Amino acid sequence: MKRLTPIKAIRQQCLDCSGGQRAEVRECPVDACTLWPYRMGKNPFIERPAQKGKQVGSKINSAETINAQEGSFLREA
Repeated sequence: MKRLTPIKAIRQQCLDCSGGQRAEVRECPVDACTLWPYRMGKNPFIERPAQKGKQVGSKINSAETINAQEGSFLREA
């Protein structure tokens, strides 16, 4: 039997609680549950460095951000 890390065991419990539906785990309304902050399989209290090469947002959002920083903002037509 494969041993799980505590975070992965919590994720498994959340999947069991939601009938195996991943979307239900993400949308879980039971924020009073002590496991709720860990339900996505990661510790939310540990800061993770940004990953290199990972694109954030769409090209349109990136262009808007760059233009907003330069003082001109592109508006949608």
